Amino acid sequence: VLFECLAGRPPFHAVREQAVLKMHLEDAAPDIREQRKDVPEGLAMAIEKAVMREREDRWQEAAHMKESLSMASPE
Repeated sequence: VLFECLAGRPPFHAVREQAVLKMHLEDAAPDIREQRKDVPEGLAMAIEKAVMREREDRWQEAAHMKESLSMASPE
């Protein structure tokens, strides 16, 4: 959802649902900075981890993602 909020579109998008499903299965999610050059590196890294294909590669607890996001935001 955060990727879509920042980029204005979901990480995987196509006209046909089958194409989107294939992208989810075969493609790595795009870097948010391909759509938004102004996204800080720390935020981009947090989003990248959140959209990893394998469950064990994603955030295991919301608190960990929150902590990463809070460190990524400018003070």
